[in-house]
Amino acid sequence: WRGVFFIHLPLAVIALIPLRWVSESRAGTPRGRLDWMGALVAIVAFFLISYGAIEAGRTTLNGTNGLLIMIGLVLLALFILLESKIDNPLLPLRLFRSPRFLAANLFTIFLYGALQSTLFLFILNLIQIQHYNPIVVGLAILPSTAQLILLSPIAGKIADRVGARLLLSVGAFLTGIGMAGLGLAGITAGISDYWSSFFFPMLAVGLGMSMVVTPLSTTVMNSSDPALVGTASGVNNAISRAAGVLAIAMVGALMLALYREGIQAATAPLGLDTTLRQQIIAEAENLGNAHIPEQVSDELRPVIGTLFRQAFADSFRRVALIGGGLAWISGFIALFFIRERE
Repeated sequence: WRGVFFIHLPLAVIALIPLRWVSESRAGTPRGRLDWMGALVAIVAFFLISYGAIEAGRTTLNGTNGLLIMIGLVLLALFILLESKIDNPLLPLRLFRSPRFLAANLFTIFLYGALQSTLFLFILNLIQIQHYNPIVVGLAILPSTAQLILLSPIAGKIADRVGARLLLSVGAFLTGIGMAGLGLAGITAGISDYWSSFFFPMLAVGLGMSMVVTPLSTTVMNSSDPALVGTASGVNNAISRAAGVLAIAMVGALMLALYREGIQAATAPLGLDTTLRQQIIAEAENLGNAHIPEQVSDELRPVIGTLFRQAFADSFRRVALIGGGLAWISGFIALFFIRERE
């Protein structure tokens, strides 16, 4: 499965081809050398925080994992300190003097963190719990993709007329409703239940994000100094990716903990041998790919298989509701803190 990531290489080459027809644009003042040290510190910081959170969820928040997270947080603070001291920072902190820019990026952190972590686990849910074919999973999320392509330009035109705040807040609320809806279906009968279980929540997510993408970009660029428009857009893009990575790590850790807790509770009344029960609980770290130990009798194997699926569905329901709540927080940030004029 790792080979699928190589698809990005030819796509990247194709993306370079149009550059020959794109005219260059530069800031009015020279920017100097690239901030390689800032980039390196930021990469290491996010790696340590993400890895520590993932391992903490897979095992426990022991000394090693906690230490990795703490070092990552210290490096993140060091990154901010470095950016405040050098003449040509990777992240110009003066951008955040704009309340509108700050609010737009807080909105991005909550919404994109919730969206990417929820959809990541939703796809695992479809494949490993609902037993969808991977190709069918791609088709299942296609309506949302189509909505983004078709409706985002329209949302941009509406934002020009009524302002971005209304679209951002309503779009975030719709997205939150859709994400929460994805977790309410539980275990379904498979593809035949798609239209009654996941189709309408995915439509809500797609419609909500269609209302957000273009107005958010416009808000970010309009709230910065004209000489830093490109940097402002890049910062917001990077923040959305970083929020997604960290949210997947932290929400994934929460999902693992809830899943393990669910398996522990469900196996308690079965009267299993202590060793066998511990082997079943140990499979929790594999999430939906948990395997039934060979020592389980033929009579109990269907019970344990259903137990694994139900524990995943219950855990995902709680995580999806949390994701929906985070999206609603972003909606309130847009409603109360993003001004139409700086």
